Amino acid sequence: FENHTAKHKWLESELKIFEIVRRLVSTCLINIRLYREMLSNSRNTNNLDALTGLYKQNVFREEANKYIALHGDEKLGIVSVKLDGFLRINEYYGFEAGDDILRKYAQVLKDNTHRFIMGSRLNADNIVALVKLFDDRGSILSEATVDVLYNDFMQECRNKYPVVELKIKSGLARIANDGCDISAYIAFADKIKFSK
Repeated sequence: FENHTAKHKWLESELKIFEIVRRLVSTCLINIRLYREMLSNSRNTNNLDALTGLYKQNVFREEANKYIALHGDEKLGIVSVKLDGFLRINEYYGFEAGDDILRKYAQVLKDNTHRFIMGSRLNADNIVALVKLFDDRGSILSEATVDVLYNDFMQECRNKYPVVELKIKSGLARIANDGCDISAYIAFADKIKFSK
């Protein structure tokens, strides 16, 4: 209405109505934004493990299968990792210490942006991740390199919780473009992990 001020002399009552409409539209837009944020947070709560921020198991399997289908030309793998001795951390140092370790453990995974795509905590001390087999420099991922990724994290755990010996056990399954469900690769990576 400001464009027409020269053509029309606005009455006080008209200006009040415009102000009311402006406030109503602003309030509606703010409520829409807040509602979208609430839905997004609700989806995240339903999809993510509250402690680690990684996907819940069922969501991980679904999202990983979608990713593999869409990126069939990429060389991908499943890494299954167990924190051997973790339950003793909870027993000896308490659940807060265990939670701290799991959060840091998940963050180490997520920080490896050259390889990490998505992950999930399967249970208390087992995490699985969909990863790129080759990093930006062309280096291939192996079980040995997985263990090296955790060296700093493990040293920090040894320093902070010296009474319990915490070890990483890992298994790696290379994904073939054979249409297999992700569950088969997780089972194979677990088999390798537990055979160590």
